[in-house]
Amino acid sequence: MRTKRMLTREDREAWGAVTRGVKPYHAAPVAPPPAHATGLANDRPVAPRGAAPAKAAPSRKPPATTAGDPKLDRRAARGRIPIDATLDLHGYTQAAAHATLRRFLGQSKARHDRCVLVITGKGATSSGSGILRRRFLEWVNERDLRDQITRVAQAHQRHGGAGAFYVFLKSQQSERAIR
Repeated sequence: MRTKRMLTREDREAWGAVTRGVKPYHAAPVAPPPAHATGLANDRPVAPRGAAPAKAAPSRKPPATTAGDPKLDRRAARGRIPIDATLDLHGYTQAAAHATLRRFLGQSKARHDRCVLVITGKGATSSGSGILRRRFLEWVNERDLRDQITRVAQAHQRHGGAGAFYVFLKSQQSERAIR
């Protein structure tokens, strides 16, 4: 068993000389990682320290990005989900992308598609912070779109990875059961 080495007086003096002029670095607070499985929605800014926490308004339904089907999650993680239709939003403005997404999801729902792929791109910085990617997550949580969508999951790498999403649409049978 190794014994803990004690610092000598010279070691302590040398360390004191090194750290004497050092000031602590106080970085800005880092946002905690999302608590849900996909890590996609509910990106909210971090409140400054000492600020009162903002109370969220209770939602009637959970966001479309919540986890719920482990079997579907495994199939999505392996890239083994049959994709019925694809929408690529590269090159669209925010307004045009929003209108196109609404139209696309409406048409997919009318064709009874179950899983569609929406490609948003990662953004110019490739850090996953592209504006269309962020806005997409807001758009799918709008009430009228959320009522058509079962859930949203990040796509497998072969389908676009962090720059694409699987959108699972509700079936006609599940809507009849709700009514």
